[in-house]
Amino acid sequence: MATKRKRKASWEYVVRRKDVLQRPLYLTFSTEAEGDQYVKRLEALLDAGIVPEEFRRRQGELTTIEDAARAYLAVQHVPVSDTRCLAIVVERVRGTRLSAINYEWVESWVVAMKRERNLSPSTIRHHVGALARCIDWCVRRGDVGVVINPLRLLPKHYAAYTESDAAAARGAQGDIRIDVERDRRLQGDDEARIRAILDGLKPWLEARRP
Repeated sequence: MATKRKRKASWEYVVRRKDVLQRPLYLTFSTEAEGDQYVKRLEALLDAGIVPEEFRRRQGELTTIEDAARAYLAVQHVPVSDTRCLAIVVERVRGTRLSAINYEWVESWVVAMKRERNLSPSTIRHHVGALARCIDWCVRRGDVGVVINPLRLLPKHYAAYTESDAAAARGAQGDIRIDVERDRRLQGDDEARIRAILDGLKPWLEARRP
């Protein structure tokens, strides 16, 4: 419950919810009745895990994956590939609270990408990597409430399909996705063409010249 006290011509309320608020909220109202009514509605939202936008902005608090991604992209230089991956991740798990991202959640998310969405291992790694870098930034800010990013605890071959993953994916999609390795040796003038491109040659422009 919020605490309140009379201060001259106003009433001051202090609302605390350690699981959803980084710091207490201090609210002031002209009458006790007004304060009681407002705080009652506010506490009902907080008990449901919902922090009103005005208080998230006031506290600079990042509550969900969507909050984290938006803030991260706004202040950090992020490669286009990460921006695209984060957009997809946000679309799919935007409402997940940062405080809920533990190792169990991470494993469940990876399994869902295999069994429900049938993503290739390389795509899974890209999505995990993009979100992991975002969460790294949140950890440095102190927004997550943990000192270790659980995405960094995944084992080496976490994106590979196990037998049970493959069976579930086949049942849902009819097939499974695998990485395709390119191990062709250089042939003919391949090396010269590659070096020319590295030196600045743009073959798609050269081909258009008369």
